[in-house]
Order: sequence, then C-alpha cells, then structure tokens
Amino acid sequence: MHVSKTMGIDFSFLRLSDSFAKAKNVGDPKYSDKTLWRYDCICLHPLETYIQKTNSPVNVAFNNDYKVEIIDCSETGLKDITDRVTINEFTDRFGIRQIDFEIASFGYSSYGNAVYLKFTHTTGVDIFYSNAFHISDEPSTVKDTVRLIYSCTGYFYGFDYTNSPYYQSIRVKGKLLARQDTTETKQYKKIDGYSYTDNPNRSDTKKGLFEEFTEQAGLALDVALKSEIVYIEGYRETGRQTLKIGDFLSNTNVQNIDVDLFFNKNVKFTESYQLTPNFEITVYQPFGSVNEAYLTEIDTLLRFNKDIILNTGTITLYKENGDLLHTFTESDFTNSGDNITFTGLISDYLDGFGGYYFLMSEGLVTSIIDEPISITNPLEWAFTYSDGDYDQDDYSEDYL
Repeated sequence: MHVSKTMGIDFSFLRLSDSFAKAKNVGDPKYSDKTLWRYDCICLHPLETYIQKTNSPVNVAFNNDYKVEIIDCSETGLKDITDRVTINEFTDRFGIRQIDFEIASFGYSSYGNAVYLKFTHTTGVDIFYSNAFHISDEPSTVKDTVRLIYSCTGYFYGFDYTNSPYYQSIRVKGKLLARQDTTETKQYKKIDGYSYTDNPNRSDTKKGLFEEFTEQAGLALDVALKSEIVYIEGYRETGRQTLKIGDFLSNTNVQNIDVDLFFNKNVKFTESYQLTPNFEITVYQPFGSVNEAYLTEIDTLLRFNKDIILNTGTITLYKENGDLLHTFTESDFTNSGDNITFTGLISDYLDGFGGYYFLMSEGLVTSIIDEPISITNPLEWAFTYSDGDYDQDDYSEDYL
C-alpha cells in the first residue's frame, strides 16, 4: 500500500507545517481530552547529524535563502542553527516543492524541554515549523534511545526517493531487547508487498520497545521500518513483524509500541554527510609569488568555507629546503567568523628571498560543527618571496 498525498497523511518524524498552531496540533479534536503532553519520543543528540525529507501538501521552498532556529513552545528563539543546516530542494512527482534538510549537529541541549524548528524564508514570507522534540546528551536519556537510518527507492508512502535519493535518519525513544525464543529455523512471508522474517536465529532477533510515542511518531516509525533499507543502531534490519500499538496512556497524547525486529549483525552502516559540504580551506595567504609590499598588507592567513573555532595547536613556517623557521601557536592568531588573522607580520619571520611553506597541526582549527582540518603537504600552502622589482632579465622592448 503506497499512500498518496490525497489521503493527507505526512509520515515524517520531523513534519514541517506552515503554521505554529498546526505544528502543535492546536484544536485537533483527537487531543481535546488530553491533559498530559509528552514529546520526548523523538530525542535527538546535540552532536549527531540528522536528515529528514519533507512530504508536504504545500510547497516548501527557500531558494537557498533561509534561517533555521530552535524555538520553544512560545516561539522564543533559543539558538540560531542556520550554519549547521544544509537544504536540498526538489520537486516531487505531484509538482510540489519539497526539501531534504540535514542538521550537522545542534550544539544545543533542551534539558528535558520540548523544542521546535523554525524555518524562515529570509527573502520571502514563508515560515515553516516542525513538530515538538527533545535534544539531550544526558547519558540516562541517551541509553534509552535508538538511531534509525532508512531509505527506499521510487515513491514510498509519500516520500520521493527518485528525485531525492538520500537516507533519512532520526533518534527515537526505544530499547532493543533480546527475544526469549531459541528457534533456529527461518521462514518468510509477505506483508504489504515486503518480505519479513519470522522465527530467525535468536542472535539475529530483538524485541523493539518504543515507549510513549505520539500518533504522528508512531506512523513515521511504521513507515520507516517498512523501508527497503533500514539500520537500527548501525546494524542492518532484515525484517520485522507487524507493530503492536497500544492505546493512548491515560490523559496523555502518547502510546507504547512493540515489534520483533530481525538483524544481520555482519552488515554495519558507515555514516557520512550527505548534504553538508566538506570542511575546506578556500583562501591561503601568502600563496604563489609575493613581494614585501604584499606581505605588509595581508592579515587574514586562512579563510574557510564554514565558520570556525580557534583551538590549541600550531602553524609552522619552513624554508623550501625543509628548515624550520618558526612555530606559531594559537596566541599568535585571532579568528572572526570563517577566517584566521595573524597578529604580526609574516615578513618578520622570513630568511630572505626564496621559497617557503606552512604546515598546520590538526586541532588548531575546527568548524563550528567540530570538523578538524590540517595541512600536512608542503605543496598545499607554499609561496615564493621576491623583491617585486624588475631586473635586467625581466625587461623587454616588445611592449614599447
């Protein structure tokens, strides 16, 4: 069964709505009698990367002009994470604009409080809000969560993987417990057109307990686990039985879910960024052929493609023949945004005209999402220092 948009069901864990009231389910009659609200079934880690795909009935498009914030239930801004979010825009098979958004770590914990994402089109009028979730690195909380990575082909329950072939990922409240049966046989059956394994080897079988899930998160979990490719805690899920969904807990908006899950522990997922660009140096100064006048004018030594953090480490200056001339430490630099500025003059440390190069230790500079970078190849940041004046061999009458 492939559910179409006409059924009005969005199977996203982080669903984007075009109003904050919709994001909070304000006015939904299904919840009119609820007095205890829980939103920690989606519990993300401050240092992990997550990617979600929209399945919206309306256009979601920012044309690369966007601001992303973490907000509270009163829409108060808690942290601007725009620099940590990369968006891929595409048009689904219904002609509706959709996005993938990758969050390369939050760098923020909500300390047990529900938070939301707010996406603002900075050159337009559109604003979108996610549903509520938690962000926590508290060990007692993290140990009761599992990370899901899932993908499919084609058009699957509203998600267009043809025009956007990226894995989705999320962390949810759940536990994987060993099953008690010891059968060694394997049988296969079809559920909704997909193969699921019953009674596999005990070592491949876990009981998945997903507690206190909202209805939306339960639907998202069901579809995620039906995907063709699923990894839970990094291991390949090879099948599952039907989810057993309990009633809403008394006076709450949440319900418990359990399901038998089957794994191939020999297949492990290797994660990497899918949308976030690699951390790179975009400008080296000095570089190439330079003269004294140039060296007295430069202050920015390195510029990066992301904002940076200056840590502890060194930049070393060498002559072309490998002789070490000077070791600079973090105290010799300042940084603002995406660059390193030198507090002195490079020319003061040179040994006459000739070739030079710099190396940089790993750890001196990291991106704001904690990506390290180093320079270990003498050819990467090299320059030749000359007086900049013409000598007789440079002179020609060709241009007179």
